[in-house]
Amino acid sequence: MDIEKILADKPPLRTIPGIACRRHPIVYCSIPKAGCTTIKHVMYYIDNGAYYPDHLAIHNDPQALLWARSEERDDYIEAIRKRKITFTFVREPFARAYSAFNEKIHFTSKYSFPAFRAMLVNEYGAVFPDAAETITPARHSDNFLKFLYLVRDGMTEPVRKKWDPHWAPQTQLLGMFQRYISIDLVGRLESFVPAMNYVLQLGGVKQPIDLSIRFNEGPKPPYSLQEIMTPAILECLWELYHEDVEHFGYGEAVKAYC
Repeated sequence: MDIEKILADKPPLRTIPGIACRRHPIVYCSIPKAGCTTIKHVMYYIDNGAYYPDHLAIHNDPQALLWARSEERDDYIEAIRKRKITFTFVREPFARAYSAFNEKIHFTSKYSFPAFRAMLVNEYGAVFPDAAETITPARHSDNFLKFLYLVRDGMTEPVRKKWDPHWAPQTQLLGMFQRYISIDLVGRLESFVPAMNYVLQLGGVKQPIDLSIRFNEGPKPPYSLQEIMTPAILECLWELYHEDVEHFGYGEAVKAYC
C-alpha cells in the first residue's frame, strides 16, 4: 500500500505502526517483549535529554513520542515523511515466549493479563498457587505448556481472542508492519548496543547515551527455560516459532534447549 495514500486519509492513520521521535528522523516499529520499553526510553531521551519518568507508562502516553493515535496528526505525518531510518528489534523466540508467559501470565501486576490467566485456568486447566514463588518446576512447566497451547489456538481459531502481539511470531508482526511502512533495519536484541548505535548514527544523534541501561526488567522467573524444558514444550515452541528461528538466524541459539 502507498504510504502517501495512507498519510492523506482521515482519520487518524491508525494503520501505520511506526512510533517517531519528535526531534530526530527516526521511526520505530515496536515488537513487544523484544526490548520495546528500553527502545522507547532511548528515543525519548534523545529528544528530551532525560528518561521518561515512569518506565512502563511510556507505552500508554501518546505525548511521550509521536504515535499514529496521537492528536498531533500533522507532526506525526511530517515525522513519517522525513524519516531517515525505520527500524525494529527481534529476540530469540523461545526466550521471548517464556518471558511473555512469566511477565504477563504467571506473575500478577498492574501490567499483567488477568483475562488470559483466567482463560488458561478455565479452558486449559492451568493451576497457579497463591504465592507464585512456591510453584514447583513440574507445575510451572505444565502451565507453560498449556500457555503454548493457548498461543497455538490463538493462531488458528477464526476469532482471535487468544492472539496477542506479546507472543505472536515476530515474522508475523514484521509482515504486518511491512504492509504499511518499509523497515530499514531489523536488529537482534542480543546485539542491541551496536545495532542501536547504528540507528542513532543514521538518525544524526549527537549526544552520548548509555545503551547498557535496561528498562522493564520484570520479576525473575522461578526457573530458567532450560530447567522446565520438556520434549512436548520444545516441540510446541518449534511448531509456533520455527519461522522466527529460521528467518532471524536463531538456529544455534535454540540448540541449547535440545
